[in-house]
Amino acid sequence: MKNRAKIILTAAMMMVLPMSSFAGDWSGRQSNSCPPGAKQVAGKYHGKYGHHAIPGKTPNYIRKILKRADTVGLSDKQRKQIGDLLVQAEVDAARAHAEAETTVAAFRSRLHSGELSDKEVAAYTRRMGELRTARLSANLKASVAASRLLSDEQKSRLHAGKSHRGPKT
Repeated sequence: MKNRAKIILTAAMMMVLPMSSFAGDWSGRQSNSCPPGAKQVAGKYHGKYGHHAIPGKTPNYIRKILKRADTVGLSDKQRKQIGDLLVQAEVDAARAHAEAETTVAAFRSRLHSGELSDKEVAAYTRRMGELRTARLSANLKASVAASRLLSDEQKSRLHAGKSHRGPKT
């Protein structure tokens, strides 16, 4: 009986976890599917390519400026202005996100009721596009405004620590 249970368990495991999932190339070599310059990690790449390269998706650039404020040499006035830009970007992005959530909820209720017209679908997609645009715009405008507050020397100090050596080992 125990032998039969082991056979059933082994068969079930083989169905759930096919061996192809274990046969990947984990040597760290660059594969042909990886874009040039991308970081190679265990057969996959992580990078700022394609839709991930859209500037303004997050206010991380502004956070980076504030995090490196001492290194960059920001004045108190610059710190306050950039901090205000960050807060405003986060507020505007959160407002757009909240409106998107309510729009999705309203659309789902209409969808599940079965009384959805093509006109309503078109209006929903248009509205979601507007809200996504609002979020991107809030972050991008704040990032550009923060960049304009920096002098050329401060920008060079901000980007001086960049390294393109690849992944840490």
